[in-house]
Amino acid sequence: VGSSVFDAAWLHANRHGSGSSLPLERGLPARSEEGHAFARIAKATRGTSAEGVRVVRVGWEDGTVDEYSAFWLRDNCTDPANWDASNQQKTVETKDIPKALMASSVTVREGGVGIEVGWNHEVQGVGSSVFDAAWLHANRHGTVDPEYVAPVTWGAEMRDNFSSVTVPYQDVLASEAGVLKVLETTRRHGICFVSGTPPDKALSQQLVERIAPVQHTIYGGFWETVVKGESESDNIDSAYSSVALPAHTDGNYFLDTPGLQIFHCLQQDASGGDTLLVDGFRVAENVRRVHPAAFGVLSTVKVHYQHTDEEWVMRAGHATVGLDEWGRLENVHFNNLDRDTLRVPLGEVDAFYDAWRIFSEEVQKGENEVWFKLEPGGLIIIDNHRVMHGRSAFDGASGRRLVGCYVSRQDFHARHRVLSARERAGTLR
Repeated sequence: VGSSVFDAAWLHANRHGSGSSLPLERGLPARSEEGHAFARIAKATRGTSAEGVRVVRVGWEDGTVDEYSAFWLRDNCTDPANWDASNQQKTVETKDIPKALMASSVTVREGGVGIEVGWNHEVQGVGSSVFDAAWLHANRHGTVDPEYVAPVTWGAEMRDNFSSVTVPYQDVLASEAGVLKVLETTRRHGICFVSGTPPDKALSQQLVERIAPVQHTIYGGFWETVVKGESESDNIDSAYSSVALPAHTDGNYFLDTPGLQIFHCLQQDASGGDTLLVDGFRVAENVRRVHPAAFGVLSTVKVHYQHTDEEWVMRAGHATVGLDEWGRLENVHFNNLDRDTLRVPLGEVDAFYDAWRIFSEEVQKGENEVWFKLEPGGLIIIDNHRVMHGRSAFDGASGRRLVGCYVSRQDFHARHRVLSARERAGTLR
């Protein structure tokens, strides 16, 4: 095979240096978003970029032009001789593609839905490649992650807007559309309530497993948060006491920090035990805007955390604010209770503590706190890489009982990808 075909919509979505794109999988046809069809390809040529890169140059119907690395296109060829569609894996070694590879011809497919690119060298018998427009559009050079979901941040006002982040229990059980609603709400807002959940541990676990598998840790799989005696062997965290807990994220001493945290109330204390939520992204946004130097420290200095008991010694480090390659907020790790010894050069110590103080004070501002009582049957899903939780003190003899679990971030996102693809294909069950 000496040429490859590229779809117009895919090329438009993936043009070098472009902005946001759509989450499209390989081989999907051009589709619309918000009622607007993908741009079609008007023309395509081969050439060299200003940086000296051999490219395929695509002109779209709207007049815009994008350039695609010829080598990159060949590396992403899905010809059956180079790509196993059954397992979505490459069958050609990238190192075997000649460095001098270039397009020898470029043809726009009928209707502008893609391109076919001929190559000056055959690799494993492939002399041309076909590229779908939708795939090109989603993966043009320099685009942000096509799966990126812009977060909607919130503060104390969320207390009056819980209905906007609530999905009925029966909807989640009835269809994948209900599950997808939970996943999308959590991706965008960092929290999701599931209303009408029966106060039953088995049904709670059944609900979670509709969403994604339970993540097992040193605390087990599906656990209970109740007051435990000092002599009990599994009393290994302050969560098992009745004291107040400040806003924090969980498991920062794990290398793989829990992705989602689920709390389901089975029995509540009448006078205490209120739940606290703080959107870490709102806090981080405020700090970045008002204290950019402190934000720089928080986003670069690794903070070490620890958990120690008779059976386990856990250690891990994370920046307080994680950023992606585009500088966007990606995660927040914050827990003063579990923070280990600071390990930075002497000249950086004061700057760290100043930044930590600024962040902590922002976390504790009333305008960022959401307080409420999780009543029996109430179930909340929390993005533990973003939203901090805490509680007020309560009567240890009240019998307050919460059950819950963790879900890994990779399973959470994987499930969202699958159900989103089914929704686009109209095959949600």
